[in-house]
Amino acid sequence: MPAKTDWVGRAHELKVRYILQSNLENKSDLDRVLLKLKRLYPRIYSSLLKRINIGAKHTVYYIQRNIVKNKKIKIVEYKGEENKGISDVDLIIKFFDGDKSEISLKLYKTKTFNLWNPTLETLFLHLTGLRFSEYLNKKELSKYLNDMKSLKDILIKSELVAATWVKKAAEILKKFYEGNSSSFRKRLIEKLGCASIIIAPIVDNDGEFKKLVVTQPDLIKLLARGGGKLGITSNGISIRITIDGKLLTNFSVYAQSGSKGRSGGLRIATWTPYF
Repeated sequence: MPAKTDWVGRAHELKVRYILQSNLENKSDLDRVLLKLKRLYPRIYSSLLKRINIGAKHTVYYIQRNIVKNKKIKIVEYKGEENKGISDVDLIIKFFDGDKSEISLKLYKTKTFNLWNPTLETLFLHLTGLRFSEYLNKKELSKYLNDMKSLKDILIKSELVAATWVKKAAEILKKFYEGNSSSFRKRLIEKLGCASIIIAPIVDNDGEFKKLVVTQPDLIKLLARGGGKLGITSNGISIRITIDGKLLTNFSVYAQSGSKGRSGGLRIATWTPYF
């Protein structure tokens, strides 16, 4: 996920949290992220802030009317950073009556969701219990480790490196699923957010609100019931998972990077077309 998208998403999550529960701690967390965003993108900060505020406004309006209702909020826990690459839950709203609601928050310009961003290694750990590298033989592992190290060089085209390992990854996942279908489905459901409600305001670059999408996808519900025929294939730099021929999710692989540039290895953007 591009750094700007990541920071905007984080600010949106914290803005929603602050509106729902306005206290000094929540304001401090929000201000810290907004300051970082302003320092990184001073020329477009005002437009980014507009998108964040408009998205948060519509999100909170929905939460207040459909989730909070007449209940009193005890605490709004922020899980966005803690859960990064693990699950899609960003906020947990806990009420005084003991009830709670887990919420996944998105802020998008178009109607396509990126749910989580594991590395290739942790994607396998989440879905199969072992890291990707643990499935490789000695020769494959040596090449894989060299390839991952080479990705620190920005001159290396990540798609050329990724394509080989994406094909291998899809083959391994398909074989694992064939022998562990129930476990694989359960793990995939957890990571794609079947348990949480997804709230996504669609706001364009000009700050114009398009619509609010609230969903728990039918295909994921079908996956949870054990229905449909699951397909796992590779396509260029993407691992595609389908149910009865319909795209459930697409694992797009790209070079892993941090605040100081490429850090080596491959990361996943989980794009899921819920529409």
